[in-house]
Amino acid sequence: ASPLKLALESLACVAFGVAVRRLETAIGLGFLLAVAVVLRALLLPLPPTLSDDTLRYAWDGRVVSAGFNPYLLAPEDAILTELRDDRWRVMPHKEVPTVYPPLALGLFAAGSWMPDPVWGIKILLVFTDLLACALLFALERRIGAPPGRAAWYAWNPLVVLEVAGQGHVDALMVAAMVATVLLMAQRRPAWAGLAAAAGPAAKLVPL
Repeated sequence: ASPLKLALESLACVAFGVAVRRLETAIGLGFLLAVAVVLRALLLPLPPTLSDDTLRYAWDGRVVSAGFNPYLLAPEDAILTELRDDRWRVMPHKEVPTVYPPLALGLFAAGSWMPDPVWGIKILLVFTDLLACALLFALERRIGAPPGRAAWYAWNPLVVLEVAGQGHVDALMVAAMVATVLLMAQRRPAWAGLAAAAGPAAKLVPL
């Protein structure tokens, strides 16, 4: 990373911390989400240059949409030749079938129907991330914590960069995990169980 990039990131983190500390007891859901939307909209146009994960997301989504099983077929398999494009040529690990769980693949497949699958997947993940922000706000109200503490996630520069900027699927997992805790706090065990199952169906980390 360049010194300028590190300096800008450090400045963003300092500004973020100061803003949340000053406002956390007075932030409503509308204001929380409005700022979160603006932050994500600013970084959404960024190309995902820090990671090549979105190349694989788009490929796996295309494979699913075409009716193939990405758990059985690696990108280099000849049966998938007709699906190859310029992104396939630069995608790493073409010899390995997908490692992503089914819920993540479903989101990738939905994004593959958009004119540009990478941007489509990023947009869907941003909506999922905003849902996680709203769920955090609801959880804090439920347990009596200052509702503005959700801003520590919603306005976090690293979260915004990794989801809106780089398009990482972790946002889907986070939304499921927060939903699980909220539903447990609401004493809705059946729905909490479903949300808990959705976590590792998005990414295996919750296990």
